[in-house]
Amino acid sequence: MDQALNSNVLASALDRTANLPSPEQLRTMLANAEVAAFFRSGHEVGDQLLETAWNLHHVGTVRPQLAIYEPTRQVQANAVAAHIFDLALQTDDQDPSRQLVHTFAGQVSAIRGDRTPNATAMGRRLPSPSATLAAEPGRASLELGCALLTLDRSATVTLLRSLSAQAQAIQRASPDMELLNTGLASAVGVIEGVRLLQEYLAYGGSRSLDEARQVLIRAATNPESPRDLDSRWVAAHLVDLCDDLGRCSIWAILPGDTPTGVGMAMTLGDPPVMTLWPPQVELLKDAANSPLRIDVRRAVLTFPTNAGKTLLAQLLVVQHLSVADTSVCFVAPSHSLCRETREGMDRRLWTLRRRIVEGGPLGDSLRTYADVVIMTPEKLASRLRADEQALLDEFGLFVFDEAHLVGDDTRGWSFETTVSRLHSLTADTDHRILLLSAALGGTASVQTWLGTEGSETTTTNTWRGPRRLHATYTYWEDGASTVEHPPTGRQRVPRTVTDLYGIVNLYVDEGRAIASREAKIGHVTATRRGGPRRPSRSEQLLPIVGLAAKSGSVLVVHATKRAAERLAEEIARARPETAATRAIVQLAEQRMGASHNLAAALRRGVAYHHAALPADVQAEIEDAVRQGEIDIICATSTLTEGVNLPVRTVIISERGYYDSTEYRTLIDSAGLMNAAGRAGRAGRETEGWVVVNFERGAPHPRQALRELDQRPEIHSTLSVESALEQLGEYEALVHVTAALVLQNVPATVDGFLAYCWYLAELADVLSPDDRRDRVIAGIRKTLAWHQMPPAVQGRWEAIASHVVASYEEAPPVQRRRWARSGAPLSANVKLEAVAADAAAAIDALGPAALDDPVELIAAILKDGRLDLLLSLVDPRDFRFKRRRSGPIEAIGVNLLALILDWVRGAPLKDLADIHLTAVQGGDEDAFRFEQLSTFLTRICEHHLPFSLGTVLEWINDDRSDDVNPRLPAHLHYGVPDAESLELLMSGVRSRRIAAVVGARAAVHGVPADGLRRWLARMGPVLWRAEFDAGPTEVADLLYFVHDPAAAIGASLLDGHVRIVGFDATGITWEDAELPVVIANGDERPRPLVLINDGGQIVGRIRASEHRHLAVLVDAGFALLATPATRDNDGTVTSIQVRIQFD
Repeated sequence: MDQALNSNVLASALDRTANLPSPEQLRTMLANAEVAAFFRSGHEVGDQLLETAWNLHHVGTVRPQLAIYEPTRQVQANAVAAHIFDLALQTDDQDPSRQLVHTFAGQVSAIRGDRTPNATAMGRRLPSPSATLAAEPGRASLELGCALLTLDRSATVTLLRSLSAQAQAIQRASPDMELLNTGLASAVGVIEGVRLLQEYLAYGGSRSLDEARQVLIRAATNPESPRDLDSRWVAAHLVDLCDDLGRCSIWAILPGDTPTGVGMAMTLGDPPVMTLWPPQVELLKDAANSPLRIDVRRAVLTFPTNAGKTLLAQLLVVQHLSVADTSVCFVAPSHSLCRETREGMDRRLWTLRRRIVEGGPLGDSLRTYADVVIMTPEKLASRLRADEQALLDEFGLFVFDEAHLVGDDTRGWSFETTVSRLHSLTADTDHRILLLSAALGGTASVQTWLGTEGSETTTTNTWRGPRRLHATYTYWEDGASTVEHPPTGRQRVPRTVTDLYGIVNLYVDEGRAIASREAKIGHVTATRRGGPRRPSRSEQLLPIVGLAAKSGSVLVVHATKRAAERLAEEIARARPETAATRAIVQLAEQRMGASHNLAAALRRGVAYHHAALPADVQAEIEDAVRQGEIDIICATSTLTEGVNLPVRTVIISERGYYDSTEYRTLIDSAGLMNAAGRAGRAGRETEGWVVVNFERGAPHPRQALRELDQRPEIHSTLSVESALEQLGEYEALVHVTAALVLQNVPATVDGFLAYCWYLAELADVLSPDDRRDRVIAGIRKTLAWHQMPPAVQGRWEAIASHVVASYEEAPPVQRRRWARSGAPLSANVKLEAVAADAAAAIDALGPAALDDPVELIAAILKDGRLDLLLSLVDPRDFRFKRRRSGPIEAIGVNLLALILDWVRGAPLKDLADIHLTAVQGGDEDAFRFEQLSTFLTRICEHHLPFSLGTVLEWINDDRSDDVNPRLPAHLHYGVPDAESLELLMSGVRSRRIAAVVGARAAVHGVPADGLRRWLARMGPVLWRAEFDAGPTEVADLLYFVHDPAAAIGASLLDGHVRIVGFDATGITWEDAELPVVIANGDERPRPLVLINDGGQIVGRIRASEHRHLAVLVDAGFALLATPATRDNDGTVTSIQVRIQFD
């Protein structure tokens, strides 16, 4: 549970100080204030609480050098004071002046109480600064102090420029008057001190920090400003914070020989990292074990969500690129997380002139090279099998995010063997392996697994920035309210009606709830003939979701797709339509039809999210939640697996389902921890609520909350009970034949057989005994062998011996092919059959058909070969049902025709309307899309491209001319031409926009390698007009058309002047220097424009240079431009741009 309401922490902070409440009294007061704030029910922070906050603020901010209070007590006093100030700031009708004072005091206490992210979150709530220096110097100082402590470089430097300009104007108006000798002296000192402190945080240099300290000391004590108490108060606190911020700045943490570009990548990237957080500082300052040390070759870092795990990974990647001459392989478990990681990393690498790309889909054999390549674990496994040495030559650092995937039932063994093999290959090299997780328990066995004779780091930290409050939502029937109603109308029997109440209980430890609220949520109706009728789960959840939404955004986590849809529909019915979601509503209607239930929910600011939605629709929903356009989202666990989606409240609606005999868990402890991690994202919120709903048959919500404070032991999938059962089944089969069996092989065993075969192929020996020894040595390097008893190890090793014996008898071609396929060993038999028949079919094709991906895929999959490939997966992955509920009634669908239409680029709505017309029911549109998306995701985007890649490789082995190696990518993305494929493989998420642009490029004769230039010449205005591009599509195209190699941003940062393209509006522009700014208005993304002194837009930056300059403007840099070239009529066609350094 969170420490904010922990009695021991409160007792230490108070330390029996007179005139303050006792720890128990304070805990009760805080708990009641938290619950009141959550429900927005008469929320206010009383005088006694505020008085306590100011007393603790005083205790916490006394200079440590005076040794009046113990350092631990000061930290805890600050943490409690910040908590109270934060609650006060959440009350309604805040007085603006009081809000500023409480925010600054809360930020100071948050930073000195080791909760820096909360200082950022408090500052983000403030309105835009409005004070003028001449009229309100104290308020101006408070606004500037709050901006600095928000640690938002862009906002701080923008306000600094404004206040500095005001000071200069005042000085020019009275040239004989020195401002430091007037009543503005302290405020002017705050401005200069903040400028120097900001300069240090952004660029380093202890001189700036020392100068800032001296300037602020003078501002705090200047006798010329006796009445400006606010400025002096701000200055006094900033003097002391120079030490705090200095100790945890990026510059204080990096080793002395680190290139300055590493620090600037963090401080000038997005978001700017001006300081590091306690767990990061603790780890990186560890002289012996810091992963910043190049000789630390293995690191396992287990940090809870909101402890800065992502930023830490970014820092380690940036540092590696600056000190090593090898690239980085970053592994993330899903394509959505790969995309998000790429975007986040890209916003840092520009300062270093470095580039990041995604590794492409499974089955695509063509490699992409860059400084950082991000890929899924399966893609890395494929690369490793294809050429181990080439992989090791390319990458020197391997980062595995969400490493608890090692315990996943279906993907864990592949993940484990990939890491094991890499670890074994690089035991005596300089290669580095980093595992990151928020839920990786059992680090002792993991450390043993990855031990390299002392050159490893294992860190587990439980620190969390935002407070996280745990609550349960349960129900009770008020028997005293029961009323019996006589038969009326069609109701022919008496019935009883009882009030049903929902109860929210807040817990902080193993004891009783410390605060509670209840409200009537409906009725329970019962008759003598039947059981009671209660409100549906959606109806029961409506009140708690609605109340939570009043305090901020809400994520409701469901075990099934349909449950998420139902609640979203129920919530939306009670809400008015909003204009904020107009763009995403249009997208949903365009992709899935105006009658789709998602569009109806989106119109009212509500969304549901699951894997059956199109990828670009999922991305738009995620962006809309981040932008605050959607405040309630109902989702399955696919959303919570690592995607950075900040919300204030997470409600766990279902963890599984009750099947009338037992409870079936669908969201396990790791999934629950990931879901809870979305509550109160650091830097966005100061607190997050996690509410677990009561479910019939499920463990009590209290038990689920307890699991959030535990880090469950992660077990190899080979060492769990189900694997042992499968091992026993397979041993029985082998006992009958006394040889390797490749029919009816249990899934876990099949994966083990494949890895053993792979190791047998790698063993560079001639003797069968030596090969067996090599294979046994290889499997002993896995995590499983560090977790299972010797007797079980022996049983698995006996199976490995059978694999080696079968390998020895296999022909050389089969040995190599089966080892490199990556498929379960038994699947290779069917893949060989498909490859042999498909090769003959391809030989019969003419030249035109060989160049057509649709014709090629048809040739490979027809004549029963598709059925053979589908027999390798669960039949439910390609089964279509007539109705969502009731007895299962399958419908006939021509799967090959559906797949080929998908590759032709047919819109999803057309695919559903053409191929799934037999689907019926009241929600047939939604159910069609749900089934279609499941099929496309599991079959077209994953299984078939993976299988097709293997089949193609085997076919091409026997051909003099290779069949199109990009065929799996065409199938994965569902587009038929190279131009559309180029867009999708370069980061464009929308299949629709890729297909439209590809078709238009073909009409104009634009090849794939000419797309960037052609699209850049068009620009966003024409993209919207010609392609009907939406905001996210435009953003992706802007990213596509920019050339990272141009490094315009980094060049400008070095002080150079760059010439960039410019589209003039016709407004006269002589040679005056004009600022480059982000335009106001409804256009998204907002364009970069030049504004003259009259406020007129002179022109806009061209698409190819937009991203280069946008990263600088977003970081707060002032860009100035002058004309560079003009056409014959004097219109400016290009401009010279430079940075105006402060």
